[in-house]
Amino acid sequence: MVIELSLVALLIALLGVPFGIWLIRNGRLPAWMTGFWKWPLGNNITTTVARLLGWACLLVGAAGLCASVLVLLPEWTAVFGALIVLGLLGAGMYPLVWSVWLSRTKPV
Repeated sequence: MVIELSLVALLIALLGVPFGIWLIRNGRLPAWMTGFWKWPLGNNITTTVARLLGWACLLVGAAGLCASVLVLLPEWTAVFGALIVLGLLGAGMYPLVWSVWLSRTKPV
């Protein structure tokens, strides 16, 4: 069961990091992200919103990469690794919530 969860975390990392880099570099959502694919974002998708979402994907992907390695670490080291994963996930939630808030506010 632990190996399967480690593989899921690695899959999240392999999908999240490149997508986050793409969003940061291009500053827009892909053309296929319309309708329910862009949930929970609102209709005001700006460059800032896309780049914040890219940073969120990058940080959550980095957390997935760290979480996939935790299986290989000894017990005490894994505790510190888990704290790093939690820190990266928390850091990824901040730009996600901020981008959702910005996308749901009216443009000035």
